[in-house]
Amino acid sequence: MLAAGRGERMRPLSDALPKPLLPVAGRTLAERSLLGLTNAGCEAVAVNLHHLGDRVRKYLGEEIEGVPITYSYESELQGTLGALAAFEEFLAPADLAVVINGDSLCRWPLQALIDHHLGNPGAQATMLLSTRAPAAQFGGGVALAQGGRIVAFRGADEEGEGVERRVFAGAHAFAPTLVSGRPKGAADFVTDLYQPIIDQGHLIQGLETDLPWHDMGTPSRYLDGVLAWKSAGWTADAARVEEGAKLSNAVVEADAFIEAGSSIESSVVMTGCVVPADARVRSSILGPGVELPAASFVDGQLVTKQPKSSDLLAGVPPVALRDSESIAAGLIFTPLQGAG
Repeated sequence: MLAAGRGERMRPLSDALPKPLLPVAGRTLAERSLLGLTNAGCEAVAVNLHHLGDRVRKYLGEEIEGVPITYSYESELQGTLGALAAFEEFLAPADLAVVINGDSLCRWPLQALIDHHLGNPGAQATMLLSTRAPAAQFGGGVALAQGGRIVAFRGADEEGEGVERRVFAGAHAFAPTLVSGRPKGAADFVTDLYQPIIDQGHLIQGLETDLPWHDMGTPSRYLDGVLAWKSAGWTADAARVEEGAKLSNAVVEADAFIEAGSSIESSVVMTGCVVPADARVRSSILGPGVELPAASFVDGQLVTKQPKSSDLLAGVPPVALRDSESIAAGLIFTPLQGAG
């Protein structure tokens, strides 16, 4: 699982909460991704880390569902392909590797991806492609020809009968020998491996899926992903919701306190939040520990706590407000429209 991004587009939420630990209805994004791998039969999993990597490792521990986790910390980002150099020994005994993006949320059809790849021995790699995501929003997507052959990447012009644009859905499978022995250093899967393979006339194939897939790279996409994951709303058993509070399509994490008379619609309420009586929250994200003032009205905002002096000493960076952001009652308000 590739999880070494800086999370810059997710700030200020990611200043203290690394993106892999974003909650998704009771489990972190990283846990859901790793469980996708273990459920597909992976015998061991590996995670590369960078921003707040020590917190990710402490939270996940050394195994998940009995499957061991190997970690690599990158002091300097190595890119999607360069990250695998640190795992060469880890990959050496394997016949097949599956790599997933840690900032994707999907009910991963990884067994189908594996079966498709193994059933087409002429393919160097097989990429999971979304038929739902609009290619125009993701750099033009991948050009997929009839028969499942990928013929171009990242918006390159490629016309022809039956060629469709699809979005890479964050998972691909290949034999580890494809990446073994590569020189160390920053490198990208597409630019430095897959495009040259295609240029040489070899096969990189795509497997299409119509399952919902979400790139969780920005606060607004995170909100959309979580609400789609639990389309009818969800409340953790350890959350306290008083009678008389109104919840509509809201996802409420553990230890949140929702007082009677409040209203929450199409929003994510993270661990430890307090929503007081007469407060209204709509199409927003309340970050960990946020306590709204009485009678608040929050619409289309990411709300996070302003770091305290103790947080700064613990390594949380000071806030550098953008023009669209504001501070009130010790809380930072970031409009979701255009955030990231």
